[in-house]
Amino acid sequence: MAHKRVVIGLLVLLLVQRMILVLGQPDLLHDLDAGELKHMDLAIRGLNDGGGFKDKLYTFLAGPENVHHGGYPAISVLFAGLSKVFGATLTTLRMLPVSATVLAAGLLAAWLFRREQPTAAILALVLMVGAPPLFLKWTSVSRGGHLEGIVFAPLMLLLLQWGLSSERKLPWVLAGLTSGFAVYFTYLAAPLVVILSLGAIAERWKNGGAPLRAGLLIGAGAVGFLPWIVGLLWLDLPYFDSNIHNSGRSDEAGDVAARGIVAVLQGAVTSLPHNLWPWGLTRGEGAAYLAQNSDQLDFTPTVVTWSLRGAIAVGAVLGVAGAIARRSPLLVAVATLPALHYLFVVRMAGNLAWPEVPHRYLVIVFPVLCASIGLGINWLGENGGSRRKTVAGVLAIAMLLVAGQSLVAQARWWKAPDFGALATYDVAGYRAAGIGQVRIEESEAMAELLARHTVGEWSNDSMRGLTLVYPANSDYYLLFREGHDRPYPDNVFGFPEWQNMQPEQRQAAVRAAVDATRVRAGGDEALVRQYLCRWSPVPEMKAAVEAVLSEEGLSCR
Repeated sequence: MAHKRVVIGLLVLLLVQRMILVLGQPDLLHDLDAGELKHMDLAIRGLNDGGGFKDKLYTFLAGPENVHHGGYPAISVLFAGLSKVFGATLTTLRMLPVSATVLAAGLLAAWLFRREQPTAAILALVLMVGAPPLFLKWTSVSRGGHLEGIVFAPLMLLLLQWGLSSERKLPWVLAGLTSGFAVYFTYLAAPLVVILSLGAIAERWKNGGAPLRAGLLIGAGAVGFLPWIVGLLWLDLPYFDSNIHNSGRSDEAGDVAARGIVAVLQGAVTSLPHNLWPWGLTRGEGAAYLAQNSDQLDFTPTVVTWSLRGAIAVGAVLGVAGAIARRSPLLVAVATLPALHYLFVVRMAGNLAWPEVPHRYLVIVFPVLCASIGLGINWLGENGGSRRKTVAGVLAIAMLLVAGQSLVAQARWWKAPDFGALATYDVAGYRAAGIGQVRIEESEAMAELLARHTVGEWSNDSMRGLTLVYPANSDYYLLFREGHDRPYPDNVFGFPEWQNMQPEQRQAAVRAAVDATRVRAGGDEALVRQYLCRWSPVPEMKAAVEAVLSEEGLSCR
């Protein structure tokens, strides 16, 4: 009973960690990206593209970022339903990956309790709670697919264990359905589905009936994979022109398909230091997303970093050794899955950062890695004399230290929620208005700004001016920017799109942009002037800009 209380406490802590981040810093966790925008759009507008239902469905399923798996549309539909009850808020959206992570941890603990001693379950959950900070981040963001897919490996393990411990065929059918849908949900699930299924069938072999159960897995898996098949045959979705990193680019898909095994192995080895625990931005991602601010990233591992990596590596190797010593094919599958999954990702990832792969692709097997380490240390402590028990105890303490160091690193992201600001932080409203990059501390001022500029004769023009200062496009990886800064946009009124506007329309746009600049500057008039003096309006807008600035008592001369 005491062990169960500890497990429940760890699950609660896992939830609290993410809720602090989701509620305390929703804008800094990760500004809305393509996946979250897709989810919001379906909840706000529905299938609003032209054509009949089939055309709308094609556009929804085959749009940028989701041609390569079904996780995006699945999460979008789920969020659209939940938003009818809880509102189309960012908190509601991000509760989906948070819930998936806590559920994955609970299922993992349930499997370990059935398979091993409680010590293994507790160690695994300690490592999930004290995971690298980026695991905390990526399990609190609803991109759709590979992040929410964290639930599939623990669920399959629990179902397969049920099948191994009984003669019933139902758990094998359920495991097959889960595996097929998992691969549709995200191609990243393919290795775990194959490896865990093979491990379970091999473990069942000595008791007979393995071919029948393999057939159940395959047959039910095909049923679970039906949404993909329907998309291919009915909608003619271009699945084969995509890969797990970038969709809709046949040239890149061709490059990925042409990789040889030698190149993959070389790439996996050379890029491994950038993907080991604790995860950080890879060089490729840094170049892609922070080209203007690359000095904010430090790729040099410290002594502490290598110590953490060493402890995890020892635990992972011990997990493999324990699985082999127990002659359990399923445990061998669990212990080797993280490494094999990593090779798969290197083999299939797009060219953007290859051979270094985005760390978020490793989230889906992270619970399995934690389980393997827990299994290995538990095996060492239970089998042998006092010396082995001592080593196991030392390793268990080392895992506690690893988790503690990660919790300290996470603490810099924790901030007490401001529920007043959160109540006015209306992401659905911002999306509907076509604006983005709103800070949580700006939410009340932004609510007043929207109320003032979304009414009246020139409201459409006012909103055009507002969106120039608060562009809808996301600012990626905010947690890695100095001071979480969203740079003030360049070229405000600097594009030739105002020729056919009346003077009143132009001035309405400028007034809204000035008001938005005040909000963005937090009321700092010196900063307001600095921002406004960076404007380089096209000739058609110069008169309107000068007139409004004069009204406001502002001048850049």
